[in-house]
Amino acid sequence: MKKIISIILLILATVNMTNAEELAFRGISLKNKKTAANIEAQLKSKGYKFYGYESGLKLFHGTWAAREAFVYCYNGYDETPSPNDPIASINVLIVMGSYSQAMTTWEEMMEALTKRYGKPVSSWGYFQDNFDNYMNDYQKSIEYNQGRMNFYSLWKDERTETRLEMKLLPGVLVVRYYDYDQLGKIRMERAKKAVEDF
Repeated sequence: MKKIISIILLILATVNMTNAEELAFRGISLKNKKTAANIEAQLKSKGYKFYGYESGLKLFHGTWAAREAFVYCYNGYDETPSPNDPIASINVLIVMGSYSQAMTTWEEMMEALTKRYGKPVSSWGYFQDNFDNYMNDYQKSIEYNQGRMNFYSLWKDERTETRLEMKLLPGVLVVRYYDYDQLGKIRMERAKKAVEDF
């Protein structure tokens, strides 16, 4: 009987994973070696506008999940990829203000993404001293303001090797859609080229 129940649970888990939506940023898939030019054109078609360069990142400005957001592409090694570079990830930055705003946003995003993609395969959060169970909100806000907080969740789509990471750091929520397989290939090609250059 236990074996039958285990098999049923496994089938249900598989069905749930299969029926979950493909991990993609605003419907933009990272498969088939999309280039920076291709991704940026799709971003513009969805209303994102070129914002400028910040710390070497080519930023596009718009909204994501009903929030003001900055979006940029990443090829695995350069901060600003060239137009023909294959893209490994699309990254979203949402600027946070206070600790309470950051936690509210984190909880809302966790609920929305879990509803859409299922439970994350990994999720954790901590303050530097790891005493969060004994800290009140005021103490946590101090840790947040001093940069001593880190929250993280990860979703996987095994069908497409796409990953979705969400990190909450002091002052910013970072969401990263990336092609795990593509990222590995790009870095291997980069390493091979570096060896050939010697």
